[in-house]
Amino acid sequence: MSKQYVYSLYDAKTGALRAKGTPQELMEQGYYNRAESVCTGYAHQKKKKAKPKKWRLEREEKQPKPKAEPDHRTGTQMREVWLYSMFDADGNLLHEGAAAELVEKGLFKNTQTVTNVFYAGHCRPQGIYSLTRKRIRRGVLCNAPGARSSVPKKSRPPITGIEKPDELQRDVHELCLYNAAARKAGKKELSYGYWAAEGKPEAPA
Repeated sequence: MSKQYVYSLYDAKTGALRAKGTPQELMEQGYYNRAESVCTGYAHQKKKKAKPKKWRLEREEKQPKPKAEPDHRTGTQMREVWLYSMFDADGNLLHEGAAAELVEKGLFKNTQTVTNVFYAGHCRPQGIYSLTRKRIRRGVLCNAPGARSSVPKKSRPPITGIEKPDELQRDVHELCLYNAAARKAGKKELSYGYWAAEGKPEAPA
């Protein structure tokens, strides 16, 4: 099995960490047009040993993820979420948390706004001059074994024409359902990258 790497993307001028992730994740975040460009950019920097103009890349070997299993004592399950850190003009930390947590605090209208601010790189009206985000594993509340959910889960339309859909085909199907719900609610449709970054929600917030 070939090795997989996680890349850290630093601002070449300030040295500030801007993003961290696999080549695919950095492409989905909009830093590169192609995932391959991350690998070739890293190799070019190491070969030339010249000072980068825009981004400085570092990498580390990606460790295999442990299987997410429910904690039967607390009724929680470990899941990956984006943790956002927001700073003022002097580099002091203003806010930190997952997109949903920042919305719950009343800082933003919805999780999509948090994502938009991240890609913009700032939100001056709120005193946010820079921000970063990283993937973390966090306990999320789930139903205890044998317990019934108080709210029945709505059935999702099945994938037609494909006998055994793979993970990508299921994702594309779910994204189509999400965008259909977004159109019906008069909200913005999402590309796959933005949708995945938000945790692959079933419907707009």
